[in-house]
Amino acid sequence: MPQLILGAYLSTPHTGHLGRGPYGELAKAELAEFLRHWTGLHRQALASVRDRIHPTAQIHPTAIIGDDVIIGPHVRVYEFSTVRDGSVLCAGAQVGFNCEVTRCFLGERAVLGHRIGINRTLVGADAHLSASLTIAAISLWNNDLRHPDREITFRVPDGLYRCGTPRFGGVLGDHCQTGRGRPDARRHPARNTEGPHRQRNRKTKTLTSSRSGQLPASSSMGGRQNVEDVGGARGSPPPAPLLLPSRPSLPCLVVTAREQRAKKVRRMRAARA
Repeated sequence: MPQLILGAYLSTPHTGHLGRGPYGELAKAELAEFLRHWTGLHRQALASVRDRIHPTAQIHPTAIIGDDVIIGPHVRVYEFSTVRDGSVLCAGAQVGFNCEVTRCFLGERAVLGHRIGINRTLVGADAHLSASLTIAAISLWNNDLRHPDREITFRVPDGLYRCGTPRFGGVLGDHCQTGRGRPDARRHPARNTEGPHRQRNRKTKTLTSSRSGQLPASSSMGGRQNVEDVGGARGSPPPAPLLLPSRPSLPCLVVTAREQRAKKVRRMRAARA
């Protein structure tokens, strides 16, 4: 089976107490091996840190922080966000409004926008995740999503990679950026200029990684798509953005009151004839 060394995607934390514990060796770890021992490694990190929540961290009073979460210096957690289940927020990381972070590693200065939900995901340093992004940790191929048993697998250049667990979200490398595109006005120029449904025409997410010229591997994006692309080698030019449609493209139906009256008149005339 091919190997994925996390150091090809992620930087280890250098600021604060996290750099001296198990997470300081993150770059040397192999992905499947790390996932297998993640719980034990996190217990070791908890035992070795002096302040589980660094004194310089800023946490809003409405945020919920789990008892086993490690928060580094100068981290900010905004309103109504939840960080739980052994998550790690490295120095300078930011968790935006109304986010849910479950069993995740956020690298130094990583930013989560508004209303983001990520689960069992490793996010690199200086990554930026835009609003309303979801990274699920289970596959939709499971018969019962409450009790997943299908192992997460994805393709890499050397073959099929097996994570060894049914719960894994993804790896988003250093400087990775995700975003959502606006509707393509050139495709439906008349229908995309007005009406409450104009944003439903076409939505996409962009996923890139500029650290190693590779696309980060992920088991689920947007809760529905599987990302199975890892390409290029260290030093190669960054790939083109990968566009993942969050839902099938649907025509935008915007009917004005004048059009409704015209249709009613045509029906009445047809009935009289």
